[in-house]
This record gives sequence, structure tokens and C-alpha cells, in this order.
Amino acid sequence: MATLNPLEQKARSSFIKGFVIALIIGLLIAGGVGYLYMLKLQEEAARIKNQNDVLIVAKDIKSGDEIKADSFKSKTEKVDKSVVPKDAVSSYSQLLKNLQPEGSEIDTSTTKIIAKSDIYANTMITSSMVSLSTEVPTNDLRLEQYNMIALPVDLKAQDTVDIRLRLPTGQDYIVISKKNVTIPEVSGVPSSDTIQMKVTEDELLTMSAAIVDAYKVKGSKLYAVKYAEPGMQEKVVATYIPAAETLQLIATDPNIVQEAKNSLITFYNGNNETYRKGVAEAIQNVDSETQRSNVESATSSEASTQKSQRQQYLQSMQ
Repeated sequence: MATLNPLEQKARSSFIKGFVIALIIGLLIAGGVGYLYMLKLQEEAARIKNQNDVLIVAKDIKSGDEIKADSFKSKTEKVDKSVVPKDAVSSYSQLLKNLQPEGSEIDTSTTKIIAKSDIYANTMITSSMVSLSTEVPTNDLRLEQYNMIALPVDLKAQDTVDIRLRLPTGQDYIVISKKNVTIPEVSGVPSSDTIQMKVTEDELLTMSAAIVDAYKVKGSKLYAVKYAEPGMQEKVVATYIPAAETLQLIATDPNIVQEAKNSLITFYNGNNETYRKGVAEAIQNVDSETQRSNVESATSSEASTQKSQRQQYLQSMQ
């Protein structure tokens, strides 16, 4: 074997030293990268461990609207625990459970979950955002249409309203309260002057009496007033009391639920002098012939509007 000269030996030695140094540096870099990667994995594991699954609203929900299982995204989202409220939920069933009164179960056939205020899409839902509303349909519940009520300019389907009667004297009465309205469509276009409401027999009779009273006195106004936050606001007590003839009809009508009938009669008997007096005086100031003429004219206009819209509806069905 030939002996390397000094220059060759020096070059070989330098190469070996360089290779060893490069290997050491490579190992250090690989170790550092591996260490950083392990730290990253640990941080990610800690981050995931520190997250909660939350239920997210899929689309905007208005105050007072019913919240159902399909109101939410199909998959929950993971959110850091530090920003998740204590009453946030991860499923619709958990939301129901949180609202469930102690010692009882929620009957989902008669109980609804209602939004207390407007809830926007992509918001995590919490129990404090909603409330329970028990609405048991009675046998006398009907869907009635009205086209003689003055409506708010911005009234939309599913808004919640009170129906009020204002007299020319300035006296103002609540006829029926907290009613959810729908707006029928005529030829595919929402009606501008007609609304639909679910009313019980006693409410129907009371509305009919208020309509006639409004017709009798020129300058009276039957109008709807929207609730600001229907999901949070309680139903108010009606203050309009119809004429004695209607009260008698309510007392003897077999279609009215007895419990509601008893409650109404008690209220009317106790407040007749307070609330009916103003209406009666306003009507007495108009002679009977004028009253009759006013009612006939207004009723004819009401029927004409209803007939016209009915014809348009039938035409749209062809």
C-alpha cells in the first residue's frame, strides 16, 4: 500500500474532521427539530384537552322564534374553555336537559324552546339565551284572518303583537295580547293589509266586539303593536271589555274552555266599570243610525277586501 504524502494525509484528515463536524451538527439540528416537534405535539394535545365541544347556531334566530334541533350546525365546534360560558351546551338534548325543571321532564309535544333575544348565525348557544314556552292547543283554537287592523310598517311574519283599540278621546285598550302573526300571500306576494293569528273562541268573540266598536265611532283605530323582545317579555293583561251582549255570549258559549271562561267573567265583572265605561261613552255620543251606517260601510269594505284577495289567491292556484 502506497504511503500518502503529507499533503494527502492533511486533506484526508480535514475531510474526516469536516464529516464528523457536519454529522454532529446534523444530529444536533435533527435533535433540536425533533424536540421542537415534540413540544408542538404536546402543546397541541394540551390545546385540544383544553377545548369544549359547543353547539353553534346555523342561521339567524329572531327573538321569540322557536328553536329546534335543526336550528344548529350538524357538527359541534371545539372552542377554548377560557371563552366558553358555563351554560354552553354541546347538543340539543343537553339544552333540553338544562332547561328541564327539577324533578320533571319536558313534554316536547306541548313545550317549545324560545329565543329570548335575537341570536345570530355562528353563535355558540347557551341555556341563558332561551326559555321554555308551553302552548297547549285547545279544541277552540282557530287560524283567523283580519284585514281591518292598522299594521306596523315593518311588520313581518312571525312577529309578536298586541292588538289595541284607540278611541277618538285618546283612551287606549289592549284587546288581545302577545299574538304571533303570519302574513298570507296573494299571488305569491305577502298581503299588505291582512294578517293571520291563532285565536281561541273567547278571543275571536272579543276581537269581533272590538272591531264593531271601532266601526261605530269614527276616528277609532284598531291597530297592532310589536313586542321589542318577545322572547323575554311576558304576555300583558287585556284591558278591553266588550259590550254586555258579547259578555253574555262568552258566558254561554259551549265552545269556550271553562277555565278560560271563568277567568274572563271574573276579570270582566271586576273591571267593567273601569275599562268599559270609556268605550260605552264614546259609542253613546254617536246616534244609533250613524253607528249602524258606520258599521255597515266598514263591514262592506272589509268583505270587499277579503273577496278581492280571495279571487287573486284562486287565480294564482290555476
